[in-house]
Amino acid sequence: MGLDVKLELDERPKTYRKESFEVFDFGMKLFKLLTGEKRFMAVDEDFEIIRQKPTKIRVDEVTRYNPNVPKELSEVIYHMTHHDKKQRAKVFSELFVLLKNLQKKKLACSYCAVGCKFEADEKKFKAIKEYPTNQGGSCAKGMSQPKSIFTKNRLLYPQKRESPDTPFCISSYDEVLEYIASKIKNTSSNRVGFYLSGQMLNEDYYVANKLAKGFIGTPHCDTNSRTCMSSAVVGYKKSFGLDYVPVRIDDIDHANLLILIGANPAESHVVLFNRIKKAQKSGLKVVVIDPRETMTSKIADLYIPLRVGTDIDLLNLLAIRLIREDKIDKSL
Repeated sequence: MGLDVKLELDERPKTYRKESFEVFDFGMKLFKLLTGEKRFMAVDEDFEIIRQKPTKIRVDEVTRYNPNVPKELSEVIYHMTHHDKKQRAKVFSELFVLLKNLQKKKLACSYCAVGCKFEADEKKFKAIKEYPTNQGGSCAKGMSQPKSIFTKNRLLYPQKRESPDTPFCISSYDEVLEYIASKIKNTSSNRVGFYLSGQMLNEDYYVANKLAKGFIGTPHCDTNSRTCMSSAVVGYKKSFGLDYVPVRIDDIDHANLLILIGANPAESHVVLFNRIKKAQKSGLKVVVIDPRETMTSKIADLYIPLRVGTDIDLLNLLAIRLIREDKIDKSL
């Protein structure tokens, strides 16, 4: 779990083994940084409490104020800010190793739909070996993400302008939300439309539709997921009874035949393609149906370069052949 906290290493007390007070002081600063809590003990150099009613830090207090802080870090800060000097020195020597690991963020790749997972910092991405989807693998696009994410000209704040002829100015979220709300309030609901991203979660879609259709009262709410996948969803429901693909990437390892129709994973889904090539070594047969000769077609056991516009004809012929040869599971 990543923490949005940056600590400069030169802030570390250089004599922490001798000057335990500096360790205490640093622990208090770290507590404040991670929690935003301002109720602190005031102490002198002999660790005598100056305030009459001090607030002591409990072992779980950092995690209580900031649930994103792992328990082990909360315990380190607890020991740094209590009176056992030997314990302070011991845990402090382990603190920066712990912080370095915690500040590495784990995130999913933002490119294709394979869903690779990375451990990331501002300099590089490292594929996670234990993650079942990519198993430590990646492609050039995934590894190049730091160049796109950690860049000086990335849009980090909301910006708005009064008209197309005026420049954008940095604004706050409160201001732009109020601005959008006022525009919607003063506009007829039939003239308000929502077009939603295909990257939203189901819960996000639900809330967005409730806002558009239920609260604002506009019927104009659409999403890239529908315009992109509507025909596929109908096919899934007729074939499997479900409106999503009921398969997993692991199924490749257990399949004996894989048919790729119009797909070129060698260039668009590289990690998946490498998984396919690995499964071929264990006996998987690959059929590629595509009018184009692609990098994927080069590894096919059977390549069918059908004429453009004849894919439906080919699939209908395959269905007729299966029916005639009684290869259909009639129990479904």
